[in-house]
Amino acid sequence: MELIKIIDSVDNGLTYNARFLPRKYTQEEFNHFFKFELKHYSIVNRMIYLNSSIKHLWKGWSDCLNEPTIDDSNQETFINSILQHKIWQNNFINRYFSKEEFIAGLRKVIDECLVLYCIARQKFKKNGNPLESIGEYLNESNRFKDFDNFIDFFKLINDISNSYKHSIINCQFIGIEKDEPNFYVFVTKNDKNGQFNYLVNSVWITLDNLIKQFNEFYLHFDNILKN
Repeated sequence: MELIKIIDSVDNGLTYNARFLPRKYTQEEFNHFFKFELKHYSIVNRMIYLNSSIKHLWKGWSDCLNEPTIDDSNQETFINSILQHKIWQNNFINRYFSKEEFIAGLRKVIDECLVLYCIARQKFKKNGNPLESIGEYLNESNRFKDFDNFIDFFKLINDISNSYKHSIINCQFIGIEKDEPNFYVFVTKNDKNGQFNYLVNSVWITLDNLIKQFNEFYLHFDNILKN
């Protein structure tokens, strides 16, 4: 099981520690939009929370591997097997929503990292505001070059999170991953005439691989923040 590597923490990754953040970020120019340290605190604590979500996703996956059979050999076993199947069914559905929530949380961390990156580098959009999302970075990647090695990762997160939010067909395709938890979504959009296309392409990645790529991104972000 791959977990998020919490850099600015103590107590085995459970408690935020502000002493790792350079003191320059207490200066006025870094606190024009909000208190820099509090935003950083929020990011780290969200990652701590997401690590508990990762463990929950693995447990939810293992709990749903074997669908209980209905045993109608007698009344007692029939009732018990129905109850067990209902529990399995609830776990099965909850897995889908847990994955949606996890991706939303992971994307929010990346979005907020991009905000801090702009403020740390004092590099802003043409309107004077920092980047606020992956989508904005992708649209202005010609001006913000520090994360060019992570463009594919940003597009992946963008496709998965947008598909969970907007694609009307993904909720109909809930499956059990055979070997490990993963994310598989259909990416849809309207064509040039505004007509809905049911399927443009599909995106697939394992949970472990997703976290490994995120950890590479966050380490790069942290190096920018502290150098």
